[in-house]
Amino acid sequence: MIQVSIEINCIPAEVFAYVEQLEKHSEWQEAIITAHKEPPGPTKLGTRNTEMRLVPGGPREIVSEIIEYNPPVHIAARGLNGPIRAGVGIRIEPIDNGRKSRVTLELDLKGRGIGKLFVFFARKSAPLQMSKDLAHLKEILERNK
Repeated sequence: MIQVSIEINCIPAEVFAYVEQLEKHSEWQEAIITAHKEPPGPTKLGTRNTEMRLVPGGPREIVSEIIEYNPPVHIAARGLNGPIRAGVGIRIEPIDNGRKSRVTLELDLKGRGIGKLFVFFARKSAPLQMSKDLAHLKEILERNK
């Protein structure tokens, strides 16, 4: 499991309200070109998200499903397709008496088939990309205050 954290000058409810909008993940995650969730409406357990994601070899459609939903503390999804399946979680902890948040992005990668050859490289590059994505999330949320 890879974990990367950042402190954001927003209350946890504001952070969660933004990150649960799966269709907005392309705003703060560099590798996502587009995202579309099913069914429409609020995110909940079982919501599926289809992303067009930039990966080595070109764009690939990745489908994931929300498997944990505990506002405003934690949301998690698991990948349903592709040679590398990701388990992704976002954990939000209140700090500074609830005026700020510590956001931790959690990633667990598993290779399937040919993905077993590539998962090692994906794990090596993931922490840097996760740090960049969290910095972008921080920038967006703090700018919108």
